Amino acid sequence: MNIFVGTSVYANVWGPLHDPEVYPEPEKFKADRFLDDRGNFCSPDPKYFPVFSAGKRLKTKVVNP
Repeated sequence: MNIFVGTSVYANVWGPLHDPEVYPEPEKFKADRFLDDRGNFCSPDPKYFPVFSAGKRLKTKVVNP
């Protein structure tokens, strides 16, 4: 695949976050998908959570606080 200089490239972040095999009922807002049993944020598998894995400010890893 060739991408020419000046071409805009967009990452599809909607698709993986709306995969019903990964996130049941993807059309519903369920913040608890990303919380552990104690209510703390738990990092989802990065291959299913592309929001922080594209663009100039690429985050190589989502860190659990």
